[in-house]
Amino acid sequence: MKIKALIASSLILIISSLNAAEDTDKKFILGSMSFTVPGLKFGSLINNPMFALNISNKKVNDSDIKKQIDSIERILKETSDPVLFYKLGNFYKDITNYNKAIEYYNRFLRLNQPLYNIDSNALKNGIIGEIYYSLSEIDSYNNKNYNLEKALVYLTKAAELNPDNSSILLMLGDCCLSLGKTTEALYCYNKVLEKNDDILIYARLQAASFQGDYLKLLASQSEDEVKNQPITRNFNFDYLETAINNSSSDLKISFKIQHYVYLIRLMLVKYDFSSIKNQPDSPGFNRLFSEEEKLILSEAENAFNNPDIKNINHSYLKYLTGINYYLKSDFDKAFSVFNEIHGDEIISKSVYNDILFIGLNFLKDKHELIKFIESKIKTEPDPESYLILAGIEFENKSFLKSEMLCKQSLKVSRNNPEAYSALSVIYAINENYSAADEMIRTADNLIKGDPMNNKKLFTHIKLNEAAIALLKNEKERAYILLRSVLAADNDEKAYQLYNRYFKK
Repeated sequence: MKIKALIASSLILIISSLNAAEDTDKKFILGSMSFTVPGLKFGSLINNPMFALNISNKKVNDSDIKKQIDSIERILKETSDPVLFYKLGNFYKDITNYNKAIEYYNRFLRLNQPLYNIDSNALKNGIIGEIYYSLSEIDSYNNKNYNLEKALVYLTKAAELNPDNSSILLMLGDCCLSLGKTTEALYCYNKVLEKNDDILIYARLQAASFQGDYLKLLASQSEDEVKNQPITRNFNFDYLETAINNSSSDLKISFKIQHYVYLIRLMLVKYDFSSIKNQPDSPGFNRLFSEEEKLILSEAENAFNNPDIKNINHSYLKYLTGINYYLKSDFDKAFSVFNEIHGDEIISKSVYNDILFIGLNFLKDKHELIKFIESKIKTEPDPESYLILAGIEFENKSFLKSEMLCKQSLKVSRNNPEAYSALSVIYAINENYSAADEMIRTADNLIKGDPMNNKKLFTHIKLNEAAIALLKNEKERAYILLRSVLAADNDEKAYQLYNRYFKK
């Protein structure tokens, strides 16, 4: 009996240890999986190369423009002259009624398609190129780069047909700058300067010069260059200094604000290169920036709150103040300021991503963020917002709520690889490995069919698929998947899984 009891107790111990080892393995594998939410970039608005140039309010007389709109729309009842559609598009853009502007621009373009039907005067005068460029600025629901590329084609042709037209060269320069073609933009702006020594052209020369050096800095990927050097190293602001020294008092303020925009963009690069941004409790502002840089932020904040500023877009100034708080690691204030911005449609869409970025990465209490997202999706439901809410619930271990929100995201858009990947993690945690496998295979198929897929998302999906294969004891498949991840990316979690299960 004693021997039987000893054997029984030994079996219990062996089974318990095997179960414990199995549980440890499961936890390790699950820990390597990523609940994939949409990638959010901070500061997309300020990093737009045209941002500094567009901060000034355009002086328009709304009542006069509305009268002209009424007059043209009456004429349109009797004729369909496409030039009238172009004029109406411009008028509606001036009074920030972007939906109507887009409508009339597209009506003009429909009358000038296909190619053989294009009005030669509209082509020569740059109207077609101008319309595509305007659409790239205001039509946030369509492909910005598509409109910019079309604008580039038509403006280039217009400049060839009309080489002495400064306004066409200026638009062509703006288009090149928006596409990151800084050398071409500088060429266009210098040609304009030869014909017209307008002080405003110096601001554009500065924008193109800065953007060229800025892109080189990003391409260098040198952490030492960014973190341990003065932010203005390899940058000069001669064009802006020329503009400031030779302008009226109102323009001086505008140019000075532009200068701060460029300095803040450089400080954002420095912040982005720092690991401090992933440690909300650390005094990032004091640890990262020099005394000179802190002074720049202080002076910039005073400039943005200057009561004498009359010609700068109020929403842009508020946005810059929010960026300033972010750089100072005052994330609660940054979140609050961004939340207050009720500018035009374009600003609101850009700031929405900044709010999500700060809320997800830096706010300890996500209650205000959840309220903000829920308020937004009542009027504009989108798959990314539902998925971000799902990610918050997942972090809170509310897996059922997270699953429901992922499914809601898929109701809005079925072609959402992040949502399928997120569901695969939830099902894996619930030990429903077949459902998890189905979800991750769907995510994989979607990202394979997307020529613009990003490397990070590819890694997350392949790594999740490898983890699920291990949970299903499909080691050969897991091995192949992990090798594909490691061939594409030096992912730490992939290395840990590979070393634990396959390194001999």
